[in-house]
Amino acid sequence: MSVQVRQSEQENASDDAFFLPDLCNAQALLVLVILAELLALVITGLQRGLFPVDWQHFSLVSLFCLLVFLSSSVVLCALRHRLARLPLVWSASLSYGLVLTVLLLYALGAQWLLATTAFRSEGMPGESLWVTLFVGAVIAGIGLRYLFLSWQLRRREQSEMQARIQALQSRIQPHFLFNSLNTIASLIAENPDQAERAVEDLSALFRANLQDSRVMSTWGRERELCERYLRIESIRLGNRLRVDWQVDALDDSQEVLSLSLQPLLENAIVHGVQHLSDGGTIHIQAVRAGDDFTLSVENPLAYGRERPIGNHLACDNLHHRLQSVFGDRGSLTLEERDAKFRVEMRFPASVLPR
Repeated sequence: MSVQVRQSEQENASDDAFFLPDLCNAQALLVLVILAELLALVITGLQRGLFPVDWQHFSLVSLFCLLVFLSSSVVLCALRHRLARLPLVWSASLSYGLVLTVLLLYALGAQWLLATTAFRSEGMPGESLWVTLFVGAVIAGIGLRYLFLSWQLRRREQSEMQARIQALQSRIQPHFLFNSLNTIASLIAENPDQAERAVEDLSALFRANLQDSRVMSTWGRERELCERYLRIESIRLGNRLRVDWQVDALDDSQEVLSLSLQPLLENAIVHGVQHLSDGGTIHIQAVRAGDDFTLSVENPLAYGRERPIGNHLACDNLHHRLQSVFGDRGSLTLEERDAKFRVEMRFPASVLPR
């Protein structure tokens, strides 16, 4: 399944690298059919008027427009991957030329059909070859220009979103670094092997936090990073830190938001477990139900003791990342009840981020 995920990411990357979208999918074909019908209606209205509608003339014009639109989309779809490997100027020029070639072939076909049959329909596309080519060239130019500008806007938005996500996720709180370094320093003389493992865990955490620019990761990788983090904190807290993983039914290849669980665990320790003399248990539950993935973290709170209030920075960052990637389908809820604090994150499980 991880191979399929990488293939999907590669396909999405290749889609964004070329200004022509996939014109063979059902949604694109539906849009082309609607545009062809609207164009046929406009041509019929200009030539024959709309009150009353000349349905016979409209049908012929509609057939011509549909053939040109759909045939052009099939040709561009078949040659899309080859065009994408060319420089942008060449690919755009060839795409424009292919559309005009298709138009020319159908216009010549329409002329031949009108010349060899007894049927005549004044104003039919193809009857005046140069007028048909001129109108088609203008419409094709406008259409390709629109696709190019849409592609540029989409790439700009994705770049801005990627930059925001990286800025939000590249934050491990300084106190964790200081605590970890102090813990490692105290272990060097007493238990050098454990100190070495702690250094390896810490370096893995910072490598993922500072260098990983991926929006999505796998559950197996996220859990491994969090287990490294918890091993470092367990050196400092000992038996006071207990973790209950309720995730056995979840596949390791399940896609999750990258670096999303570790900040929640850090909050659970900093604002809960470490302020309790007996410590506490952090409950981690991950469930995939239908099209939704839900991840929750619950920790005890130290009521009646001095503890930091916190500014919800980690939760706010995570909420913004969910909104940036999944829109309204991503949510983060906070609940404090019965001396426990619970954070629940929810986002689509089987839909790639937009």
